[in-house]
Amino acid sequence: MASTRAEENLANITVGIVSASSASGEAPTADMVLGWHRKMVDGILIPDDAYRGAFRGSAHPVLLDYEATVGGLPTTRACEVAAEVDNLISELQDRVLALDELDSQGDPDVLTAAFVEAVLDTAAWLHGEWIRIHPFVNGNGRTARMWVLWLCSRYGLPQLLPLRPRPDMVYGPASYLSMTGDHSLFRQYLLFRYNTA
Repeated sequence: MASTRAEENLANITVGIVSASSASGEAPTADMVLGWHRKMVDGILIPDDAYRGAFRGSAHPVLLDYEATVGGLPTTRACEVAAEVDNLISELQDRVLALDELDSQGDPDVLTAAFVEAVLDTAAWLHGEWIRIHPFVNGNGRTARMWVLWLCSRYGLPQLLPLRPRPDMVYGPASYLSMTGDHSLFRQYLLFRYNTA
């Protein structure tokens, strides 16, 4: 039953992200992803309600000092998550403005290879940095893929990654490498998925 609810939540989020991205030029914000997270776990039993739509390091006692590792790699310390997310969102807003400018210069009905590569470069960076920061207790991979969906939808690219289940075997190693700051393999992975979509 919970699995069905989880799938329904993700399907609704996908529709919402695609329609919102296509309909407006809204700037990315932390509140946006916090909302996605709340919707993702809506109606699902989780270990503590404080996890719903809240970052590690938040004032709630269960989140204040909640540390995490991924595959043996440390993620951002809980006390630094808010500042890291703010920095990421600020850089993402700058990147999106640059992509918007590039997009406005081309033919609205044609996605050039150079423009697609520019979008996927930002998508790979965004996904990798989100996983590295690991702001949520749970659901970071899904929200990282939501970011990719949001960015691709904004510029007319297809949904390259399913929100669930976790994508194929290349996804894991590419994500792991991206956590170290090397986003090149993940970028190639997204480009491959785009070219075979």
